[in-house]
Amino acid sequence: MERGEDSLKAAAVAGGADSDAASQAAGMVCGALADSAKYAGLHPRFAKAFEFLRSHDLAALPLGRNVIDGDDLFANVMEATLEPWNPDAKLEVHRRYFDIHVPVDGDEVLGFLHDEEHAKSADFNEKDDYVLFQAPGMAKVALKKGEFAIFWPNFAAHAPCKTDGEPCKRRKLVVKVRL
Repeated sequence: MERGEDSLKAAAVAGGADSDAASQAAGMVCGALADSAKYAGLHPRFAKAFEFLRSHDLAALPLGRNVIDGDDLFANVMEATLEPWNPDAKLEVHRRYFDIHVPVDGDEVLGFLHDEEHAKSADFNEKDDYVLFQAPGMAKVALKKGEFAIFWPNFAAHAPCKTDGEPCKRRKLVVKVRL
């Protein structure tokens, strides 16, 4: 049975019981891939997503779209240039897909902001499922290799591909999970 959006919001807040406050912010959950099975019940497709992440050599996956379950579940593998942390960076939010961000070969910093107003923006790109905007108050989320962050659709705005150091290239993937 699929959960409604209100149940997903509540589950996101409760999901990371042993993680820090930033990990428990409404609309985002962070954790270790090794412990990801405990998050599988938050959405019907998460179990399959986490099984894929735990059972594959993520560094060996080909760049681009890796299909897991058609358009319902796939992993976008990329070589990204991480830019220095900027609290004024553009955020993105999606309507149809959860994002599960996973750094593959090193640390990554992401920004996070619970923002339902911009998610409903008239400038939303329906074809590619995103809107970009700037807003104050973004929190910093640091991920290490072997960790993940899930961003909920419709209100979990995030700024990916940041670093606390100098610009650098990192291999990462984003698993797209249809709502």
